[in-house]
Amino acid sequence: MPNASISNKFSIANFLDNLELLLNNSQFKRIINLTSGIIKHEGENTQSGLENSMFVNWNQSSISRFFNSSTWLSEYNNSQRVEEAINFTARKVGKDETGFLIIDDTLTPQSENNNRIEGLGYYKAPSSADEKFWYSHCLVTSHFSMGKVSIPLDFELYQKEDYCQKNDWTFNTGLKLGQNLIEQFDNFYDSNQRIYVMADSWYTTEEFVNFSLNKGYDYIGAAPVNYTIETKSGEVKISDFYSSLSEEDLDFVITDDDFYYVYEYQGAIGNIDCAKVLLCWENTFSTDEAPKCILTTDLSLDNSTIIEYYSTRWEIETSYHYFKNELGLADYKMHSLEAIIRYWQIVYLAYNYLEILKILIPEEENLSYFISLAKEYLTKSLIDYIHEACKRGIPKDQLYDTLNLNGNSLQLAA
Repeated sequence: MPNASISNKFSIANFLDNLELLLNNSQFKRIINLTSGIIKHEGENTQSGLENSMFVNWNQSSISRFFNSSTWLSEYNNSQRVEEAINFTARKVGKDETGFLIIDDTLTPQSENNNRIEGLGYYKAPSSADEKFWYSHCLVTSHFSMGKVSIPLDFELYQKEDYCQKNDWTFNTGLKLGQNLIEQFDNFYDSNQRIYVMADSWYTTEEFVNFSLNKGYDYIGAAPVNYTIETKSGEVKISDFYSSLSEEDLDFVITDDDFYYVYEYQGAIGNIDCAKVLLCWENTFSTDEAPKCILTTDLSLDNSTIIEYYSTRWEIETSYHYFKNELGLADYKMHSLEAIIRYWQIVYLAYNYLEILKILIPEEENLSYFISLAKEYLTKSLIDYIHEACKRGIPKDQLYDTLNLNGNSLQLAA
């Protein structure tokens, strides 16, 4: 069990108060209970699961109506959350810290029987998956890391071009959605720390890199091995070039507990005018294995720092694990995209609360610890409510009704 405790000033209600959301009292209480339910629930966060874990007697139809038709200005409130996440991070670290805006994409796989859910399609699954394609939604997401703060920011829903044409929607490429997230960050970020945009090889294009540079952010990202570089013999693909290298051509770079064999290239790559590119082999060198190619537009960085910085990209992958395995990002069963997007926004709200809690109570670095801590706090809140009700002489049968103790769930009234 966690050794720390959460005071009321670190509660979800206080967290929401600080965001200054445009919510009436009823909406505020419902957002508190939805956020609490997402954190507290174990297993799939379906509407029935949320009904059983929330602290109000709120049935599935009420949950569905709130996601589908309640006028709680979700876009404005979501922007408030993102702005506070960025500013909180900048405030909590030193002025000399370096920040990383990480862009990536993830899938939220669904059963193929869920064909009533809007916007689902078949997307290429990760290489580690058994299936080649997943029936899912695809989210392009942003994540901000600086110092000890690592916090998910926002998402954009990617829809395939044929689906957009069918529904008379504007089609945006994944690169364009990533640029939208950089634009959003740039609109909110008003501190002076050095910021890098970071992404994997799919985003490392002339368009995306130049967009980052035009916003004032150098770029660090993986480079595809089919990109060309300039050599004395002319242009050659990286995939053809590295096979000619020998160990004598490489530098030896140590970072923390790892070491790398590194070839450094500086010049034009693909359609990018000038960049530094590292061809990296971890622990052992072999031309039988493709190197990890890391590109940066900041030519002043040394090789060790480039590798160290790029390792920060893994934090967005870690966040996907917690999103899906702890907070139910892919567990929705709503049919309309509007409702699903609102559900995702509240999942992000829950994750932001936990990350901020982690900084305010620096007991551990593992997010699972703070999920357990928050669950413990919510249980204590329930006990406090019952204790207060008993002191006020509220009849037991009324408590049963309020707490929905009808054999289905144990819930706390707002």
